[in-house]
Amino acid sequence: MKNAYKFVCSLIVSSMMFLPFATHARLVSTEEASASASHMTSLDKVNSFIRRTDVIAKFEQLGLSTASAKERVAAMTQQEIDLIASKVDSLPTGGYITSTGGVIIGVTLIIVIALITHAPK
Repeated sequence: MKNAYKFVCSLIVSSMMFLPFATHARLVSTEEASASASHMTSLDKVNSFIRRTDVIAKFEQLGLSTASAKERVAAMTQQEIDLIASKVDSLPTGGYITSTGGVIIGVTLIIVIALITHAPK
């Protein structure tokens, strides 16, 4: 038993002497920490966006696999990910209305208001 302890101790000492230590410490500024946190938030936002079922269906319609999209996101720079994350936030949630659709809705609204205000009482 005593020989086993000596062997383990000598193994630990030799590994500490010959294997390099890969750790180092430094102070991190608040700006660096918040930039890293915001980058991770943006990356999570983009990754959750490409996992949505409607987005996956659109990818398949365009001939792009989900795995390929994930690889492309992994290859993006921080600025590209932040740009896409800001675009995800600014997309319309209820769909897209063309200018023609907006004109039709506006004219219909004006006609309904005119009929309501000038209706005989």
